[in-house]
Amino acid sequence: MAVVLLHERFAVTARPSTKHPQHFLLSAPLWMKNSLLSPDFRGNIGNVAHKKRREDIQGLRAVAVLAVVLFHLWPKVFRNGYLGVDVFFVISGYLIVSILDKDEQVDVSSICHFYQRRMRRIIPIFLVVTFVTLYCAWFFELLAPDDLHKMCIDSLFSVTFSTNFRDIFFYFDYFEQLNAYRFFLHTWSLSVEIQLYILAPVIFGWLLKSKCRNTIFRYPILISASIILQWNSSRPAAFGFILCRMWEFLAGGLAFYLSVRRNLTRSNGPLYCETMLHTYLHDFSIAIMNCVIFAHMPHLLVALLITVLFLPNMPDDGLFAEVLRAFIVLITAVLIRIWENRKSIPMILTSPLMIELGNLSYIWYLVHWPVVQFVVYWSPEGTLNFADGMSILILTILLSALLDHMVDDRIQRITEFKTVLHIILTLLAFCLVLALPL
Repeated sequence: MAVVLLHERFAVTARPSTKHPQHFLLSAPLWMKNSLLSPDFRGNIGNVAHKKRREDIQGLRAVAVLAVVLFHLWPKVFRNGYLGVDVFFVISGYLIVSILDKDEQVDVSSICHFYQRRMRRIIPIFLVVTFVTLYCAWFFELLAPDDLHKMCIDSLFSVTFSTNFRDIFFYFDYFEQLNAYRFFLHTWSLSVEIQLYILAPVIFGWLLKSKCRNTIFRYPILISASIILQWNSSRPAAFGFILCRMWEFLAGGLAFYLSVRRNLTRSNGPLYCETMLHTYLHDFSIAIMNCVIFAHMPHLLVALLITVLFLPNMPDDGLFAEVLRAFIVLITAVLIRIWENRKSIPMILTSPLMIELGNLSYIWYLVHWPVVQFVVYWSPEGTLNFADGMSILILTILLSALLDHMVDDRIQRITEFKTVLHIILTLLAFCLVLALPL
């Protein structure tokens, strides 16, 4: 009888092997249970949406999206809430490296599967929200003609995932644009993520699959280069250019890299030395986490994360804002690394409410900003009071849950990617019909 060894990041499923029905299969890592990038995705592309996600990451997503939503509702109160986007970037970097590290080769086939899964997860629901926003503005005449014209132009940049480039080329400052009735302003971060996915197989494939593998040294070099570029760029470019933000994704990738213990081999001198250094760093981090003095460190880091994101009226200008961003990125990466071993996860992040908000985080992020803009546009004062903000908060959560159940969940169940592609092209055509006449 074969013996199956389990790594602590893996779980045994109750599904029997096809070759050996008496044996259980070693399933994918727990964080991939609800990921469209799970290895099981190739076999049954439509059933991935119901597999279990890593609860700690879902909790972090909930914290991040709540911070962003509160910032958009009351920017003068929750002044650092926009840093929730940085939490998303770190998580994305971690998950992408996790995915690519599992492939023997980053070849054309694996890249195609990678893009199919990302397209399925991101684009259909995004186009649905874009279409509904344009439809409401057009047919309910919610905007003046000039403002409708601006919305249509913004939507064209949005559906081509180039909102961040528009801001850079026209020198639009994100914070100054918050009151300019730009209904798709929030899609700058989605544009950055899509551009990351385009670059990911090249950058992370080079990091992970190179024959002369010096990954442990390449991460700091690339992170430093990205930070230097960000510091020497204009404010719009430093905020929205993918290469200026790359260090945040790389920080998440490094968190994954240090969480996996490599097997030592003497077949290659440089590779052996690099793997040995990596192994020592991995074991050292495990030893630190097992120390009694660090037993409550995750709770302290979560408290610091929440304090920075949600404490009202914290300073957010100049150098201090950049220090806070680096602090948020570092905390997020450390927490993901610590929780890789399922240790000391605060209950506040794994509560059912936070898990559900984490599951809805992407759709909620898409939905909330157009609703905020419509309400502010029609508000006599042009601002939101507490009652308005709370109403928007509840309404957008309900709308997100409805879209998740009625639209996104059904799309994820479709087994044929060609069908999903037809849906994407149809939705894109509808959006262009509404946007192009102006």
